Amino acid sequence: MNYKNIIWYLLIFLFVIFGFRFVCYSSLHGLDPSWIYALNNIHINGDYIFGRDVFFTFGPFGYLLVPFCFEQTMWQGLLFNICIIAAFVFALFSFKDKENANIFLGLLTLIFVCLGTGMYETLAVLLALVCLYKKSAVRYTGLILLNLFAFFMLFAKFNIGVACIATLVFTLIAAKLDKKLVLISFLFWGIALSLITYFYFCNFETLAKWFSVSLNVASGYSEAMLLWK
Repeated sequence: MNYKNIIWYLLIFLFVIFGFRFVCYSSLHGLDPSWIYALNNIHINGDYIFGRDVFFTFGPFGYLLVPFCFEQTMWQGLLFNICIIAAFVFALFSFKDKENANIFLGLLTLIFVCLGTGMYETLAVLLALVCLYKKSAVRYTGLILLNLFAFFMLFAKFNIGVACIATLVFTLIAAKLDKKLVLISFLFWGIALSLITYFYFCNFETLAKWFSVSLNVASGYSEAMLLWK
């Protein structure tokens, strides 16, 4: 193993260890812990329907991003974070043999260690690059992961999900609307939306209402933050 490979694996190790911070909330004091508790409690009890009883930019998978210290949601949140790490490692290893790969990974690791922000959007971009610049099985694996990730993020945190979907659409356009890529994406979203509607929203009308309200809430929040600044 040459020194470049040693540096690569060392950077991967630092990226995984320091780039991700799994937080499990336990306090009920303050504004954020209150809605985090409610989001997790809704998932555990299953008595409320998003789009009918619950309207929030965090959707039915939102508890995975902000798990409370309930045994069930805590372990699911940890598993979700491990899956995110695995997707990052897959995307990064896809470009391991590229020139200056160590420099790119080093900068990415430094950003996450120092800032710890924007990791979901960054993952979407990395998976898009896999779809655009890799071939055969790796390319299609990247596409499936990008679709799956965009879908989960849309129903975890609406605004991040929209950004991930925009990345997916850009990827398909940049790939010159390759028929196989477009067909796989359409089939995935058709099946995925049908399943989540059945299990979490009851019907498409409720799903559409949740989308509409989430868009309004996200837009209103952005405007409020601009006024506050």
